[in-house]
Amino acid sequence: MPLQKLPFHSVVVASGDDPYVTEQRAKLFASSWGSRLIRLANAGHINTASGYGPWPEGESWLEEMRKVRD
Repeated sequence: MPLQKLPFHSVVVASGDDPYVTEQRAKLFASSWGSRLIRLANAGHINTASGYGPWPEGESWLEEMRKVRD
């Protein structure tokens, strides 16, 4: 996994009980990439296979990032 600072605004959304990415690893990614870290409690692995569909909160974060970019 590349760990260089990203040349754009970014967000790492992580869950405390993700079986694939530990909280420590998510912190490392966010720190290395210069990303904002958003922690979710007990969300598991955040993807459609885990049952996630429309996600208004995620869409709100995306909109925030668009405003920062403009």
